[in-house]
Amino acid sequence: MLPDGRGVPGANVTLYVQPNPAVIAKLKPGDRIPQVVVGTAVTSGDGSYGIAPANWAAIMRSATYGTVNFELMAQDSCHVWMTMFGSQIIHTSTGPALDSTSAGSEPPQLTPLHAHLVLTGPATAKCSS
Repeated sequence: MLPDGRGVPGANVTLYVQPNPAVIAKLKPGDRIPQVVVGTAVTSGDGSYGIAPANWAAIMRSATYGTVNFELMAQDSCHVWMTMFGSQIIHTSTGPALDSTSAGSEPPQLTPLHAHLVLTGPATAKCSS
């Protein structure tokens, strides 16, 4: 949504998994952080979206002691917003899942994670580049 509360239809939302600290430690100044896309979505008419992680192999490789860090980025032609958050990987009878409390809990919470994105940028619908 925009700062005025209007939803942004058609924004691209991308969920990236961040590399684990051992990979980050090997980076030199100027190196790019090797993020991996693990899910994408396009916002609906009211600005809502949903992403189910699709690349569990990358998520598992990025975990440190079961904790994984994500970056979520939304953008349209005029606005961009991003946030980072962590989550705990848990193992269920149907495979891996993410604990929605982001800190791990007993018992694990398997409800969807929520990110309320407020897109910032020019206030007009048409932007100049």
